[in-house]
Amino acid sequence: MRAFVRSVLFGAIAGAAPFLLMSTMLVLIGLPRALTDSREFAAMLMLWTAPLAVALPIVTCGSIFIGLPVAAMLRRRGAENAISYGSIGAASGGVLTAALVFVLEVFDGYWLTLLGAIAGAVTALTWWRSRSRYGDASGKRLSKH
Repeated sequence: MRAFVRSVLFGAIAGAAPFLLMSTMLVLIGLPRALTDSREFAAMLMLWTAPLAVALPIVTCGSIFIGLPVAAMLRRRGAENAISYGSIGAASGGVLTAALVFVLEVFDGYWLTLLGAIAGAVTALTWWRSRSRYGDASGKRLSKH
């Protein structure tokens, strides 16, 4: 469970990184004003956390409905490696984001598919790395000598 949560968090942060940087800069600019008024502080806190609040549910759903079944399939076929996880993660993240852009009719948001692909690749590679840290990805422990 820890590996799943870590993978989802890393992927969400990677996908939301450009927006997190912008919101952090805006919060830092408005910080003196936010420290004088509790309503301003709450608004700044919401502005700062909004990118993760959007990215986290998308990455979580993608990981549950796409990532875990694909990981099980790769394990059954003995095809677990960084290239397969990274490429499938990037492709599925990009496709999922493109589908959301289409369904939500954000037609000028096609560039968001790149962020989705980055989030998918980071999530998948973090998952693969956590599975292969102390052994190979098939679950067999490697000897230390």
